[in-house]
Amino acid sequence: MDPYFRKEINILIIDDNNAPFILPLIRSFSGYKNINLDVLVISHEKPHLFRYSRYIRHLYYKKGIIQEQFKEGVRETIEQSAAHLIIPTREWISRLIAEHHHWLNDIVRIHPVSDVDTIELTFDKWKLNQWLKANQFPYSMALPVSKKLLDEFKPDEFPFPALLKPLEGAGGIGIKLVDDAKEMIQVLSRDENYLNGFFIQEYIQGYDIDMSLFSMDGKILFHTIQRGMMGGSFEFPKGIEFIKNGELFDLVTDIIEKLRFTGIAHLDFRYDSTRKVYILIDFNARYWSSLQGSRLMGVNFPVLATAYTFDIPFEYPDYSTGYFYYGTAAIKRVLKNFSSGSKYPVQIRNTQIYSIARDPLPEILYLIKRLVKINS
Repeated sequence: MDPYFRKEINILIIDDNNAPFILPLIRSFSGYKNINLDVLVISHEKPHLFRYSRYIRHLYYKKGIIQEQFKEGVRETIEQSAAHLIIPTREWISRLIAEHHHWLNDIVRIHPVSDVDTIELTFDKWKLNQWLKANQFPYSMALPVSKKLLDEFKPDEFPFPALLKPLEGAGGIGIKLVDDAKEMIQVLSRDENYLNGFFIQEYIQGYDIDMSLFSMDGKILFHTIQRGMMGGSFEFPKGIEFIKNGELFDLVTDIIEKLRFTGIAHLDFRYDSTRKVYILIDFNARYWSSLQGSRLMGVNFPVLATAYTFDIPFEYPDYSTGYFYYGTAAIKRVLKNFSSGSKYPVQIRNTQIYSIARDPLPEILYLIKRLVKINS
């Protein structure tokens, strides 16, 4: 059962103009009349098209670098918006909140986040890989990219194909697949950018599976598990299937407890079909793009996390299994089922179409922007 907000709550979402999942986060609060959403963007660029969402009461924009303007910009905006709660959209914003929690706690409620060390550990893919190894969890073979690696690399000691991956990042951006050591060395030799902020990781034969969760001091309070559908290598999937998986849940429970993790997280796993184990690839300590799908299955993470922060009673939900489709894939799936006369067609509510139809302006303007760019 969803929580009931008897009093008005002003929420200030803090963004650096770089979060692709800010619109799903905003739309998660649709239908809650006592929730008022404001957004603070600190960036050199103007805020993206999410600012035209009908669910935003006010957008505050401060030009600059968020790390440099955090204390002054956030304090001023909290006062202007009369915010009761702040929610970060990125891991480094959560880190800033953790660093400044002493004075923030005096003036506003804080969306639950872990301490600085835990945020840094989970955000850095190399550190995370080494932590998994040290704590006897399943892990992938990996090496940090450096000049020393180029000079001393021994191909026989590392499995190929392999992935060149940025230490930090999301959405598969910057990942490159190399088939053998020769190709890897060629790539590293012709682009010095790889010598800073990248590592090489074995490519795991298997499939992707994710778990989304909210936990406090290492205890998971609610979660969903899902697999991507209709997606290519390193691409965002066009649909997801929510499933039950006790083995993965037990593994994540142990990891979260060992970390004593607090807050929202979306963990990306790869099932190793050779070793028959789940290997944690990415630990995203922030919201994600499939929030509407989670809500459809009975777990509205942002709303429930807000209720928890304000001690508003609600039952910790279980979730349903089912499918959720994004964008054009949703339209194609609905039309295909309709034209084939499927006995169990995909319903529009199981797609992104429903939320876009209720809040269409951001997508309309994005489509116009793309068309203008293509024709110019």
